[in-house]
Amino acid sequence: MGTVTFSSKYGIDFYQLAQEDLSTILNYDKEQFLPSAITFSDASGDSMRFTGTKLVYIKSKGEVVGIKSGTITGLTMVEGGQKIVEAKGLSVKGVDLAKAIDSGSTQQFLDTLLSGNDTIKGSAADDRLWGADGNDRIDGGAGNDTLWGEAGKDTLIGGAGADWLWGGTGNDILTGGAGSDTFAFSLGKDKVTDFKAKGSSADLVDLRFDIDVNDFATLRSSHMKQSGANVVIYDGAGDTLTLTNVKISDLSESNFLF
Repeated sequence: MGTVTFSSKYGIDFYQLAQEDLSTILNYDKEQFLPSAITFSDASGDSMRFTGTKLVYIKSKGEVVGIKSGTITGLTMVEGGQKIVEAKGLSVKGVDLAKAIDSGSTQQFLDTLLSGNDTIKGSAADDRLWGADGNDRIDGGAGNDTLWGEAGKDTLIGGAGADWLWGGTGNDILTGGAGSDTFAFSLGKDKVTDFKAKGSSADLVDLRFDIDVNDFATLRSSHMKQSGANVVIYDGAGDTLTLTNVKISDLSESNFLF
């Protein structure tokens, strides 16, 4: 289980950041390989540092060409003199990280780095955050954030701002927080804890990824039911999105994206 914290004042696109750094990780000016850390840095001061334990390297002609054993436990990324990413509590086999880097696949890199039940904390700006595999907790913080839970039973918290939340596969818990938020219907049995149907900060349900309907009347008659104090939206294939403490009579077409 790891904790990843973002602190850029400009906001973070986690996937794009990982993609860019993965493509340049071996092009840094300096590389340092120690039993407790791997550091890549350049003349400008930008760096990526993986901390670990008992790291043993594969060498060829005096140069490190791979990781033989050991565990990666943390990651720190610095850009423009500012620490923008700090990950602690990771437990990734060094050989698996090396394979992910060599693959050139951003998705494989993220899935390997965040393979456990992780906590991901956004910055105060507008972030785009991914949870990858595992039962993750993603907190966007302030700003207009976009959160993807991906696989696992995730907890997504938008925080302040107009946020967009997508649980991915698994049974996820979604909380928008302050602001007008959008909750995407996705695979699994998801639950929205704080849906606001009316008012200046009314929330939205994004149906464009799963339910093939074009109007509220059809949605209400064929894909929506009242279950006690909650509204359950369903696709007919077993996937649901439950709006807790909401009545169907509170909802209108303006609450949905078709």
